[in-house]
Amino acid sequence: MKRIPILFILVVILSTCKKDVNQNQLALESYEQLVLEKIEGLATGNNGLKIKDQQVFWGRDSANQTLLSEISADKLFFYFSEKTCTPCIEHTIELIAKYFPDYLENNNKVIFISPDCLFRFRENCYGKKLLVFEDTLLGIHLEKENVPFVFTLSKDMEISNLHIVNKNDFAITDNYLKKISASFY
Repeated sequence: MKRIPILFILVVILSTCKKDVNQNQLALESYEQLVLEKIEGLATGNNGLKIKDQQVFWGRDSANQTLLSEISADKLFFYFSEKTCTPCIEHTIELIAKYFPDYLENNNKVIFISPDCLFRFRENCYGKKLLVFEDTLLGIHLEKENVPFVFTLSKDMEISNLHIVNKNDFAITDNYLKKISASFY
């Protein structure tokens, strides 16, 4: 007779735990959906914005400046903040290397931008010279979010093909880079 109440208690406990797990899973899925919606909203709100055509230079060579419009055609820009988590930056760079294998040797395709990177790292930031802006920033709302993003620029300085890296789903970034690299090769 004592086994029935113990079995009953175990069934009640297990069903309660399963209900809690299901509720936690639903909460997690809801959170992930909110994150995706926020990212999509930010991308939509910043894609198509025109940025100022300003003076830029490579690394620490501020004496050798040019206009951004003179180097922006057919380039993929990778923007990240010093405040961005290092694994996010590194994994994104790994994905860039997968689709742009010569990105380190060839500044003509992939350009790194990190406006708050320390001066001493501008010559070699993840293996590349940074592109530095005279006004420091691009001047778009997305920069305030401290998230890494990738984009191209049209000839009239309009941001296009904007993609925000989501550290919870690098497969989306992988697919984006696969698709965008096809237009470079």
